[in-house]
Amino acid sequence: MDWIGRIGDAFGALGRAIAALGRWLAGLIGWGAPARQATARVGTSGRAQRKARGTVMVNPPAGELTDLQGGLWRVVLWDVSESGICVAIRGRQPDLRRGAAMSLRLHDPVTAITGRFRMELMWTKIEGQDLYLGLKLRKGSAPIRSSFLHRYLPRGNS
Repeated sequence: MDWIGRIGDAFGALGRAIAALGRWLAGLIGWGAPARQATARVGTSGRAQRKARGTVMVNPPAGELTDLQGGLWRVVLWDVSESGICVAIRGRQPDLRRGAAMSLRLHDPVTAITGRFRMELMWTKIEGQDLYLGLKLRKGSAPIRSSFLHRYLPRGNS
């Protein structure tokens, strides 16, 4: 009967090794990397400028970002909060100005739901070959909480 225990231990070790390999591969290709949590800055109004955010981990929603001049970029959701969204663009880095009106269409690979959002560009940040765009919901856009993105919001903000 001791050999049954050894087989169970071997399968357990194999499972842990496969899980570790999966985490390593996900980190290598950029999946599962948590968003960097920025500390809240206090603006001139005395309110925190950044709110708690959620992090999309594996197989995030992806879609297109368009501007009024006809620019179109493939994006991947990186971060989400009640009032805004951060998306990542790999490769070609557009020259966009703060305050630019944009339209964001995201497709959820889990539920197959597509959401459309009217956004305003708040900030950009280049890291290596990636460009991160901070987008704020514009008036008239559907709230994030009423879209499929609600499940990516931080649990503490529910």
